[in-house]
Amino acid sequence: MFRALLLRVSFMQARYVSDVAKRVPWGRERWGWYGVVALALLLHLAALVLLPLLNPVEPSGDLQLFFDYGRRLAAGEQPYRDFTFEYPPLAAPAFWLPTIFGSGTSLDAYRFGFAVEMIACDLLAVGAALWAWRRHRAALPFGILILWPLWLLIAGQSLALERFDLWPAALVVVALALALHDWSRLAWIVIGLGAASKLYPLLLAPLLLMLSWQTRSRRQIVSELLACVLAILVPTAIVTRGDPLAVHGFIDYHLARGLEIESVPASLLLRGRFFGHELAWTFRYGSIEILAPLTGPAIALTTPLALLVVGACYAVAWRTHPQSSSNRVGSAATFDWLVRYSLATIAAFALFGKVLSPQYLLWFIPLVALLFGRRGLYGGLLMTVALMLTRAVNPFLWSELSDFAPAAIVVLLARNAALLGFFVLLLIPARPVMATATALDSDNAWLPLRHKPAAQ
Repeated sequence: MFRALLLRVSFMQARYVSDVAKRVPWGRERWGWYGVVALALLLHLAALVLLPLLNPVEPSGDLQLFFDYGRRLAAGEQPYRDFTFEYPPLAAPAFWLPTIFGSGTSLDAYRFGFAVEMIACDLLAVGAALWAWRRHRAALPFGILILWPLWLLIAGQSLALERFDLWPAALVVVALALALHDWSRLAWIVIGLGAASKLYPLLLAPLLLMLSWQTRSRRQIVSELLACVLAILVPTAIVTRGDPLAVHGFIDYHLARGLEIESVPASLLLRGRFFGHELAWTFRYGSIEILAPLTGPAIALTTPLALLVVGACYAVAWRTHPQSSSNRVGSAATFDWLVRYSLATIAAFALFGKVLSPQYLLWFIPLVALLFGRRGLYGGLLMTVALMLTRAVNPFLWSELSDFAPAAIVVLLARNAALLGFFVLLLIPARPVMATATALDSDNAWLPLRHKPAAQ
C-alpha cells in the first residue's frame, strides 16, 4: 500500500511539474525563474512533510542518541570530555538546536524540532542547487524538481528526517554553488564548516584547489586555504571550550570501528555464506560488525584502498579539468566536471571504506540531481535502485540479514553493485556533443525537449 501511494504521489508531482512547465515561460526571464524556485521549494517541502504521514515509524535509535546528546549539551556538558561524542565538533549545534522545542524534555518535541531542522537544511540545499543550475543550464532542472524529492520519499522518515546527514550535504551544495559563482573564499569557508560537521566535505578541497590553480595567484590560494583551516579550528575551539585536542576521542572512536555489515568489503565476505563459511557478528559502535576469517585483513586494507581510489579520482579529475579560456569557472563544462568528481570522490570514500550506513546515500542525493545528459539519466536510475534496495535491506530484511539469510545477502550485494556501477559511471569520459547529435546525446537528454540549453 505504501509503495502504491508513493508511486501515485510521484506521478502526481510529475504531471504537476509538466503542466507548470507548459504555462511558465522558461529561460532567463526573472518571473519564470522565480516560479521554478517556488515550485521546487514547494515540492520538497511537501515530500518531507508527507514522510511521517505516509509511513509513520517509531523514533530511530540514532534520534534517541541525538536527543541524549542534545540534553547533555543543553545542560552545559562538554562533548569529548564529559561524554563520548562520535561526531566532529560542529555536529554538536545540530543536536542541540532541536532541544529548543519542548525545553529538551520530550522526545516527541525533539523529534519534531529535528525534522524541522533537516527540512530547513534540505531547502537550503535546494536553493543553492538552483542558484548553481541557473547560471550554467537553461533547461528545466528536472532532477531537482522531481527526482530529489522522490528519493527523499524512498529514503523514508528514519533516514531523511532522523539522521543529521542533510546538514553536511547542504553545506557541500552551498560550497559548490559558491565556487561555481567564483566566490572562492566563501566556498573554502563553507568546506571548512562542512568538514567540522562530518569530515567528508573536506574531500572537495583538492577539487576547489584545482579550480583556483589556473585563476588565482599563489598568495590568494594560501589565503583561501587559511580561511578553510580557520573555519575548522574556530568552531572546534568554541565547542571544546579552548581544548581542540579533545577531538582525538572522536578520531579514536572511528579508527576502532570494525567492518560494518552493509559495507562493500563486508558484503563480499558475506558471499562466503554460500560456500559454507562460518560467519558471526557483534554489535559495537552503534552498528552490526561482521566477524569472518578474513575480517582482519579486510579492515587493514579498507583505509589504504579508499585513499588510493580517492587519489585516483583526483588524478583523473586533474587530467580532465577544463583549462581552456572558454571553460572558465562559470562554464557548463566546469559545472559538469565539479559535480561529477565531487560525487566520485565522495562515492569512493564511502564505498571502499569499512562503514557504509544507509544515511550515507543522503550525501549523494543533492549532487546526483545536478547531473545531466545520459550520465544524469543512468545515474538517476542507479540511485533510485540503490535507495529502494537500501530500504529493502533496512528495515524490511534487517533481521534476515543479521541471520545471514541468502535472500537478504543477495539484496545487499545487488545494492552495493548498483552503487559501484554508479561510481564507474561517474568516471566514464564524456563524449563530445556534435552539432548533428540527436536529442539523447544532448546535455539535457532527460529533460523536456521543448526546453533547450542556452548557447555556451
